[in-house]
Amino acid sequence: MSTEPPALPDAADRRQAITTPDHAFVWASAGTGKTHTLALRALYLLLNAPFLSPPEGEAVSLSAEIGSLYSASSRQERLKAARAIIGSLILTTFTRKAAAEMQTRLFRYLESVTAAESLSHLKATYVGSQAKVKDPLFYEIVQTVLKNLESGSPGQDMPVSAGLDEEKSFHRFQAGAQALSEQAAQLPISTIHSFAASILRRHPLQAGIPPTARFAREDEDDLVGVEDQVLERWWQQKVLADPQLQNELAQLLQVVPVRHIREWLKYSYRFRWMAEESEALPLKNEKEMQDLVDAGYALVRALAAGGGPKIVRERDRLDQILQGITSSEKGTLTELCQFIELVKSYFFLDKTTTKAIRLAIQALPPEHSRYFQSWTDFYVPVVRHCVAKEYGEIWTVWTGFLGRFIDWAEEAAMRELGLITFDEMIRLAVKLLEGDSSIRQAEQAKLLEGDSPIRQAEQAKLRALLVDEFQDTDPDQLRLFKALLKREPNAPHEVLGFFVGDPKQSIYRFRNADVRSIEDFQLHYERDTGCRLKHADFQLTTSFRSVPAVTRFVNHFFEKKLELPDYK
Repeated sequence: MSTEPPALPDAADRRQAITTPDHAFVWASAGTGKTHTLALRALYLLLNAPFLSPPEGEAVSLSAEIGSLYSASSRQERLKAARAIIGSLILTTFTRKAAAEMQTRLFRYLESVTAAESLSHLKATYVGSQAKVKDPLFYEIVQTVLKNLESGSPGQDMPVSAGLDEEKSFHRFQAGAQALSEQAAQLPISTIHSFAASILRRHPLQAGIPPTARFAREDEDDLVGVEDQVLERWWQQKVLADPQLQNELAQLLQVVPVRHIREWLKYSYRFRWMAEESEALPLKNEKEMQDLVDAGYALVRALAAGGGPKIVRERDRLDQILQGITSSEKGTLTELCQFIELVKSYFFLDKTTTKAIRLAIQALPPEHSRYFQSWTDFYVPVVRHCVAKEYGEIWTVWTGFLGRFIDWAEEAAMRELGLITFDEMIRLAVKLLEGDSSIRQAEQAKLLEGDSPIRQAEQAKLRALLVDEFQDTDPDQLRLFKALLKREPNAPHEVLGFFVGDPKQSIYRFRNADVRSIEDFQLHYERDTGCRLKHADFQLTTSFRSVPAVTRFVNHFFEKKLELPDYK
């Protein structure tokens, strides 16, 4: 009887994700081994670099350098090849801790190869029922490299292991792995902000970075108080010196206190998307407003049978406000907004525990009940109508005031404080790779026109970009990935993309992470990157962290919310 464990249901996807010659998206729930898959993909690209077909347009000298990892007779030549291979791969993670963990995993894999007494010893360590660490996919990568040593790499006159027995071939493989291990600390594994900063450090002049500017660090207090300092500079240098801004501020102060204006400006500086969405907030749609009022009246009627004192009180208050709106009484839309916020845990199906209210909502026709599933279903459109109807003029003043602040605040931390914040690292790197002349002095404009030479330089040495926690990517970060992967129609060089993520774990919406954007990127990958190689999608569905009862619950709970594979 075989003592080998049964194959995993998603074994084929795991294997293909690691070894695919194409671009790839790997969707993996928590506990399914996505970090393991990402590490093995990186390891596969490192160990097999001499045998992978070099990207068209890659410098001949670079291809020859990489190809000598296993064939070179001297240690110095192997180290030179290892440095070129290490520099051809970039891996971004979400935190420095995750980057350090990935670096450690790869180093351990390489060390396990170099420390093995023999190939059979390595196999016994990772494969079979008696294996100390069961990792058959790692051993498959080793076997792939050894087969490639026997068959040769593109452009080689003779296979590296020609005429060598298995153990000598394995020792040749170990020598190459040792060179990679010695260079592993140089592997570009970092957060996306650190990666963007590395691009800017290589091209500070073209990015317009002052010599005295410093980059924010995750382990320091550089960013403490930055928003307040930027806002204070704006207040002193612009508002107090500009009659138009002073006039706009005076109009705003008639409606809201100055502390709220400062807070809104501060949040808009931190989350730039808020300024963009502010312009689209007012909504003048009388039909939708009438639908909201009709839905409110429908709920009042459904609760007419009575109930406890609180139901009667809140029902009558809602009825009174709706009548005021119907009679076009000034301020009633504002009252409705305030009322809905007060009863958000009472009058809506997702929060209420009151049986009479639940039954009343469930009895409403769909065109009315849809507004009472969650309080935001009612509140958001009411606020938009309220802004348009009761605060339309002052909102126009506010968006103009906010827009001028955002324009001024662009790169303000670098310009005013000598500090490049994390968000500015991303934006500056994107502009640099896209060849945006707005970030350079006039005499530099010609340098980066059209297809950015800086992007060409960054791409030329790069074979693959691997991205972890892809579900937490925001639009600016996505632009950075697109800029690095972009292949112009007549350009021969193509950088492979490899993305690992899980839409269910996207928890950074408050930082503008956007699942819809990454799904659109996946759907239109060829269009957005101009790649010639296809992209493939893989699903990791076997959970190593949860018992079957938990995975069944997750499948059941999310099946109506997200389109998911059947996790095991």
